[in-house]
Amino acid sequence: MSGPRRSTVYDYSSLRIHPDGSRVEQSTRNLRPRTSRTTIKDSRGNWIARDAGGLGIVGRYKRVREETDGEVVSLGANEPSDLGKGKSKGKDKAKPATGYRKRDERAAKRQKFVHDFDFLETPNTLVLPDVQPLPSSDLLKSIHYFASQYYTEKGQLYNASRQYRLEKKQRRLSRLQQEKDAASASPELEPHGASGDTDDAPVKKPRRGGRVKGGKVIYRKDMYKVLEGSALMAIGMLLQEHVNQLMEIRIPDGWEESIMNAEAESDDPDSLSDHDEAPVGTSDGDPEVPSETEEDGGIEGGEDGEASSSGDESSNDSD
Repeated sequence: MSGPRRSTVYDYSSLRIHPDGSRVEQSTRNLRPRTSRTTIKDSRGNWIARDAGGLGIVGRYKRVREETDGEVVSLGANEPSDLGKGKSKGKDKAKPATGYRKRDERAAKRQKFVHDFDFLETPNTLVLPDVQPLPSSDLLKSIHYFASQYYTEKGQLYNASRQYRLEKKQRRLSRLQQEKDAASASPELEPHGASGDTDDAPVKKPRRGGRVKGGKVIYRKDMYKVLEGSALMAIGMLLQEHVNQLMEIRIPDGWEESIMNAEAESDDPDSLSDHDEAPVGTSDGDPEVPSETEEDGGIEGGEDGEASSSGDESSNDSD
């Protein structure tokens, strides 16, 4: 039995889809009289839809509408007439008087499946807008983070709010500790005027000092006030343009001719034979350098010649 999934192109190509869009179940339910009319087994034993391309059943009679009196005339000669019947039972009352079958609202899916010719239409070309979208917030946060890290390592930024946050945290912890001690101690044992001691003493905030250089006071810049929103937006747009240029495909001029020349050189046997016959390490106009074996042979030949000449001289002396 097929699971609860969507139909695929493989189901469509293997004739497992009915015209109404339902898929043929691979089970013994297809042997029932209700479904055996539209299902059949193929040569491999798989259940397929007999009506995948339509049953091709043509009605015996054709009904036409007359424009004059609006009645339905049957072209079949043997069709029984309903004239003279006083009452009709059951489903006869539900049939329309015109003889045409009422349009089934549930057939919308079936009609959409049968008459789906969207693949024959010309594809819509994607037109890119001239105005590029604004950088995302994640990109701006990343730019702010890496820029802050870089300038902090260079000593050009200063986190002025860090010391303030630490002092605020210490004051809050000390106040909570004092409240806890006051709640645990008895109120009778507290001396008079102790309430005044529990008040937090005013903390003198350190002034924002600077370093003197050449008689001028240079204040350290806060890392959260150097890069504004407009600067981050400009940097983000520049990064987007840079990425677009890197992703753009640039084909050099004359690339087809260079490829054809390379293929022609590789296919030409004369050019390969010329390369094989040419001595390695020599060029036109350069003297040929003797190899090591020739030099060794020349040296050995010289030594043999000297030995033979010395032998001749010794023989002459003996004579």
